[in-house]
Amino acid sequence: MEKEKGTLPQKKFPLAFIMSLLTDISFGRDSQGSGGARDTMQFLLAGVEGLGTAVSTACRKGILEQHPQLAKVDATGVNPTNFMRWLEEQEAEFGKELSLTQLSPQIIEAVRKEEEENLRALAEARPTSIEELQAIAKRFLGI
Repeated sequence: MEKEKGTLPQKKFPLAFIMSLLTDISFGRDSQGSGGARDTMQFLLAGVEGLGTAVSTACRKGILEQHPQLAKVDATGVNPTNFMRWLEEQEAEFGKELSLTQLSPQIIEAVRKEEEENLRALAEARPTSIEELQAIAKRFLGI
């Protein structure tokens, strides 16, 4: 991991992992078999556990603040048969790796608190219909 004195940690990640976070398209696993997008999220948020909307939103926002050129990425129409070609096009434009800086401690703490509140509210939820269950899943998990 690269780090200068007095700065937040930085690390390079394959563009595929970064695109997974920005587009919700899974581009596979890293060479050690770990989930690349998950590892990227854990780096950005210093190990905050969770896959809820607070985590994904903070990661997307952090990536786009660090690399605003990625905001123009359009994954419309990308599917399992064409995603590798699409990814190669993105790598040609942006590079195969990008350096990311860990998010600030203030953002990390806010995400941690929001995830805890969401989990508490989720544990207390008692849906009485499939529609309520779907609304809960969308609110807390983004699905």
